[in-house]
Amino acid sequence: TTTQEVTTLAHQGCSFREISASIGVYYSTTSMMHYHGHQSYQKATRSHPCAVFPTNAC
Repeated sequence: TTTQEVTTLAHQGCSFREISASIGVYYSTTSMMHYHGHQSYQKATRSHPCAVFPTNAC
């Protein structure tokens, strides 16, 4: 599971607790992965994505 996948699942409406249970990591790790992934994505595009295409469902 990559940071991008965590960010995608979060944007689909999955809670960090659901994502954590699904991928087998601590809640805080999932939260940090999303935060860092979101920050790097915003720096790259300088905006929010219009649409997020899932790589796998919750």
